[in-house]
Amino acid sequence: MRLARRPCVKIQYRDDALRAHFCKNAQQLLDFVQTDPNNKTMSALIARKALQYRHVRIDRIGDIDVRDPTFDVSHFFDIEWSKV
Repeated sequence: MRLARRPCVKIQYRDDALRAHFCKNAQQLLDFVQTDPNNKTMSALIARKALQYRHVRIDRIGDIDVRDPTFDVSHFFDIEWSKV
C-alpha cells in the first residue's frame, strides 16, 4: 500500500517580506509545539490544532530541529513559492 502524499500548496507573492514573515511565524509555531509537547495552555492547543489542520503529525515534529539554520520550513509544509 502506498501512502498518499500531501498536496503541495503553491503561493504567489510579490513582497519578500511577506514570505519571510510567513516562514518566521511557521517556524515559531513548530518551535512552540516542539519545545513542550505536553503543554496544555490554550496557545499550545491552538498551535497543535493548526498543525493537525495541515495534516502534520505531532510525532513527525520530534524528528526535526527547527532551530537548525538549514531547516526549510516551506519544504516541511510542502509550500512552493512563486514570485510574481
